[in-house]
Amino acid sequence: MNKYIYIILVFPLLLIACKKKTIESLPQSNDPVFYLSGTLGGGDVNLVAGENGMSMNHGVESRNGVSYTFGELTNGNTYVKMGFFDGNLSTANELANLQVGDSLLMANKFSENLAMLFKGNFSNDANISNVDWYIDGLYKGANQVIITQPGLYNVCGNFTFVNGVQKSICNSMYLGFEQDVNFSIKHFLSENGDVKLWVEGETQYFDSVVWQIGNEFATTAGTYSTNIGNVVQSLSATVYRQNGAVRKKNVVIDGTFSGNYIEDFAVCEMPITQRRWDYTAGLETKINGEIYSSFEVANYKSHVIVKNIVLHEINANGDRVMRFTLDVDAMLKSATSGIIKAMKFEAVFAYPIPN
Repeated sequence: MNKYIYIILVFPLLLIACKKKTIESLPQSNDPVFYLSGTLGGGDVNLVAGENGMSMNHGVESRNGVSYTFGELTNGNTYVKMGFFDGNLSTANELANLQVGDSLLMANKFSENLAMLFKGNFSNDANISNVDWYIDGLYKGANQVIITQPGLYNVCGNFTFVNGVQKSICNSMYLGFEQDVNFSIKHFLSENGDVKLWVEGETQYFDSVVWQIGNEFATTAGTYSTNIGNVVQSLSATVYRQNGAVRKKNVVIDGTFSGNYIEDFAVCEMPITQRRWDYTAGLETKINGEIYSSFEVANYKSHVIVKNIVLHEINANGDRVMRFTLDVDAMLKSATSGIIKAMKFEAVFAYPIPN
């Protein structure tokens, strides 16, 4: 019986590097302009910076490889942390484009597997003896690993083929977020070693495709033909989209006709029917010693409305720190009891906008 290794990536615990520009959390502010007034499960929640040790903390952190801009009212024992995920991950951060009156959705818990890193998904499964999978540099298991949480992951597979040949490749996988550069590498290999390479996807939006064999530049063309000879060879395609987004993918092709090839990791991605997490919000709180999170709840009807945005300050990094007045209605789940409660409030939080 096949056994699957489930990788459940819990957002508060997993912070990994992100390609986007981020800024560090800056010193807390006890300016009373920052506050939260509302309810959690019917009980009142009122927090004010400068009272009962409360301060406003703010910054940008990385959650499963995606930038998460947050503001947090906290005194160390009690806190409310409200954040916004980046989106369109192959382009610049667009949080600065939020306007008064905008309504954002809460990040909704996925009920579907987002990726199955399963050697059986590859068409040459019969020729693959074993695959050791690594996610963001950490070993996660052999042959069958499942990813359930959205994120931008660096996935590496160390493939061992039945004839003893070993090959390794890595690819970025955009899971639970929009793939604004969405394509797959395809190839056809003839008996004399001639190979034709092309990309499939939304090619009408592509500006150019750059091909590399190994680490050497080969050509810039939508379709590329060459002869690789009697070798097992890695190659990559970097697609530049007209909106400035860029994405690179790697595959391995086998000129020995021994089945030692590695297809595009897109074969491991699962179809998604739920809404994605681009530009969605997240909410976490600790009240009376109990921790609640919006990430483990079906937040289909929840919302965050931006009621006002004003400049608070220019920080030491030269980044703008904005005061957001927010109207929030969300469902949260207790990490200990599993009880789900509604949290509704108005708040003024600080959020940094990187230059």
